[in-house]
Amino acid sequence: VARPPEEGSPRLVYARSYADFNIWRVDTSAPGAPAPSPPVQAIASTRRDTLAHVSPDGKRLAFISDRAGESEIWVADASGANAMPLTSLGANPGFPRWSPDGQTVAFHTNTEDRPRADIYLVAAGGGKIRNLTMHDENDVFASFSRDGQWVYFCSHRSGTPFIWKIPVSGGDAVKVSLTPALFAMESTDGSSVFYVENPTTNRPGPLWQLPVNPPGGSPVELAGNVLSDSFHVN
Repeated sequence: VARPPEEGSPRLVYARSYADFNIWRVDTSAPGAPAPSPPVQAIASTRRDTLAHVSPDGKRLAFISDRAGESEIWVADASGANAMPLTSLGANPGFPRWSPDGQTVAFHTNTEDRPRADIYLVAAGGGKIRNLTMHDENDVFASFSRDGQWVYFCSHRSGTPFIWKIPVSGGDAVKVSLTPALFAMESTDGSSVFYVENPTTNRPGPLWQLPVNPPGGSPVELAGNVLSDSFHVN
């Protein structure tokens, strides 16, 4: 704050930071093929639009946006049209993920009465939000099993973050990973689950493949120095 002049008011100097995050789309003719055209904006506003996840049929996107004020889960067509909010929690949701049938979106968030993060489910067309996990420790980063019967997530309920899974209908959670991990995804045939051994998101670790059946099978290390949030199963 500057000293006030003899006549006039004090003056304040400040810095303003502004960032506009949008979601972009790259069209390709085949998996791994070079893009024939430049990227285009798929989801854009004057606010923050992030963490997009494509529906199984490729026609819709689930994403996080604060275009209406608070950060919420939104859905839209792949073109960005027909955007609508799925939540109105006034919290800070994260990591939206579609169910295999495209009917449900899973995400994590905390609320005023639940200071720890839980996994929630909401219908892709909107409706009542269901709390799938309710634990005293954080439950985050949900993803569905390929048959749609389970939701994988990371939980600190055993002290260190491990991968767990819980029935979509609710019930007891089952520990999955044998080592600390944050993100998990099943293979397309549902026979294996993949995760990166790492208790934090900003350090790489080995990528493991673990058979789903029988439970508790022997994991196989596939690669090293993989970031927890950078791998994807096609």
